[in-house]
Amino acid sequence: MSDFDIKEKRFEQDIEEYLITEGDYEKGDPRKFDRKLALDTETFLKFIKISQPKQWERYEKIYGTASEKQVVERFCREVLLRWIKSFYRLKAIMKRRISGMDMHRIMI
Repeated sequence: MSDFDIKEKRFEQDIEEYLITEGDYEKGDPRKFDRKLALDTETFLKFIKISQPKQWERYEKIYGTASEKQVVERFCREVLLRWIKSFYRLKAIMKRRISGMDMHRIMI
């Protein structure tokens, strides 16, 4: 292992330690990460329930036992739609080769 690899690994460990101790972050478990969804659904749902308890309560009244499944599916759809829109905006910018000022207006 090169000296760079060792230093890089140590740097990552220092950042992680700082975020956990000072930044109120929780260390995730890579085994819980769903590669297909690109999401740790357990952590995502925990965040939603803690950060938005009233909205979550309403959501549960509407969807009942399917609440968790529904919110994860909705989140994934929204992320995909935003990515697609961004992709086509970028494609239009590249096609037109417009100036940086015009690019700012299109991105908004």
